[in-house]
Amino acid sequence: MADFEQLIHRAIESNLSIAQIDSISASSHLPRNDLYNELALIIARRFISGSMSFEDADLAINSIWSLMIMNTENDACLAEPAYSIYQAFDGGEYDHRDGDDPIEKFTKPRTAELLSEV
Repeated sequence: MADFEQLIHRAIESNLSIAQIDSISASSHLPRNDLYNELALIIARRFISGSMSFEDADLAINSIWSLMIMNTENDACLAEPAYSIYQAFDGGEYDHRDGDDPIEKFTKPRTAELLSEV
């Protein structure tokens, strides 16, 4: 778990590399996509519990997403539920011009729904 903490910290700082992902993937015997999913789930749980701010969780998810799309073959599937968690946070990043808080309207309910499915 300490390795995961290090990856999450680096993701928040936008300082996460594929070499770091691959190193932890090898040492934990998790395929890369499984590691992305584990990290995304930890971030989502922390956000929903209130132990991680939207800003930090969004930065971390975006860092993971960047590595996912840069290192996925054209015909490969994106890691799930990491991709769906990314989409939930993406929905909270901008004003939808409906007068509602996008984090409360989109990110929190979708993230909670995704967590209930795993």
